[in-house]
Amino acid sequence: MYKPSNWSNTNQRWRYNVFFGRETRLLSNWDKQEDGDTTVGTAVNYLLHPRAVVGVSARQTKGQNQLGTSLDLGLASRTSLYTSVYRSQDHGTGMEVQALHSYSSGSVVASHNRSWLDTRNTWETLLDGSRVRQRSPYNGNVSNSALSISHRLQGHNSVNARISHSEGQISGISLDLGWMRTTQLFANDINWRFSVFDRAAAVSSGKQRNRGFDLSFNMALGEASKRMTASVGSRASRSGDTDRNASLGYQQNFETGAVRSIRGSVQTDTYGVGLAGSAQFEGRYASGDVQVQRSSYSRGVSGSLNLTSSLVVGAGNIALSGQQAGNQASMIIDVESDINDLELRADDLSGSGTVLRPGRNVIPVSAYRDGVVQLDFLGVDAPAATIRPARARYHLNKGGVAYQRVSVINTLTLLGRVVDADGLPLKGHHVINHASRGVTEVDGFFSMELSADTPTLEIVRGERVLCRFDLDPKVLKLEGDVLMAGDLRCVEDSMAGKLAHN
Repeated sequence: MYKPSNWSNTNQRWRYNVFFGRETRLLSNWDKQEDGDTTVGTAVNYLLHPRAVVGVSARQTKGQNQLGTSLDLGLASRTSLYTSVYRSQDHGTGMEVQALHSYSSGSVVASHNRSWLDTRNTWETLLDGSRVRQRSPYNGNVSNSALSISHRLQGHNSVNARISHSEGQISGISLDLGWMRTTQLFANDINWRFSVFDRAAAVSSGKQRNRGFDLSFNMALGEASKRMTASVGSRASRSGDTDRNASLGYQQNFETGAVRSIRGSVQTDTYGVGLAGSAQFEGRYASGDVQVQRSSYSRGVSGSLNLTSSLVVGAGNIALSGQQAGNQASMIIDVESDINDLELRADDLSGSGTVLRPGRNVIPVSAYRDGVVQLDFLGVDAPAATIRPARARYHLNKGGVAYQRVSVINTLTLLGRVVDADGLPLKGHHVINHASRGVTEVDGFFSMELSADTPTLEIVRGERVLCRFDLDPKVLKLEGDVLMAGDLRCVEDSMAGKLAHN
């Protein structure tokens, strides 16, 4: 269901979304694979009241119709109710009700969902193109009612509880209790979690009740980029017997390079030893992840590879990026800089943030509203540089693309004083450089950012350039990132100024 959030403007009561698509085979080594069916649908929401939104959706896919309605109701500042009713052809009808109440130390959620399923006329298409009936057809009611409570205790402790009752393919009462604690061990942050459960019987537990516990911790190893996890527990096995299990995992994140994180784990249970590993990578034109694992149950080895690449065209530019472009609107940002390993942060004031690097970047932005992207250096150790411009405005429709060129200029802080031919201070004069500009004070002193690559100054009064200075950082006194220029003698009618050093 299409459900806009943070929407309370009664002057814009309608929200709608229409979509149309078709799945087509492009690259495949399957001998028999038909193209997918056409999918078309719409979703419409109407604001009855700033706290009440009604919606309806309709979709047709694979020749089957799907219909749904919803009501999102804000009962109070901290209490809300959401309900929906839906029907899917050849599958059945369902409904869902969810109530949420939050308070200063936690929240309470009550939910109920019920489906009237009939999958006896549902077919599966095999790889050879043949069709067979669904392996486990079902005809009857399926329902689940649940009450969940999450509460923060004093200090670094919190507890949660969930009780539910199910009917249908899984029937019975289930209870989950959990306790979380945040502490420090050997000066490292560590999160503990202990849970016990007693859940209704299912095929995965040998049609026996699944009772057990789980104790786990997640610890930082010296720095936030490295973490270790471990757990021990007990649960019901596939045969209904007790399955004691344990696991140990390691994760490391990287701030630079193509590989952004790696993760590995080993686990042991009733069936044997299982192994798993994964890595996330990010390139200029594509990003994704790769996983490989060995099952402790079947001893089989499996793996997967996911790739993501976004092609963005608009505003007279085209970009192919491994960064997520979002599903509303996009902005292409070209970053020009000679600073090695430069990383900028682009924050859309609507809430999203993206890391930018030298070259062409694509960031997601919001649609249908005036927006501003704020640019700043990533982290706390900002280099001595100036971002121009530091803000980029946009106003786009859905699917629109904006463009912005950004220059990052390596700078120094310049301190000096402007005087005339007789050595008297010049007050209220503008001092201009490629990186910034300033105004001289009563005694002629000024402070400003100076481009390290183009260390030139212009002294301006009104519309007139009185004089220019070519500064050499190798000759002037440099204290850290502060360049001491001393007195700069500006003689009117003489475009070349002079340093007033003796």
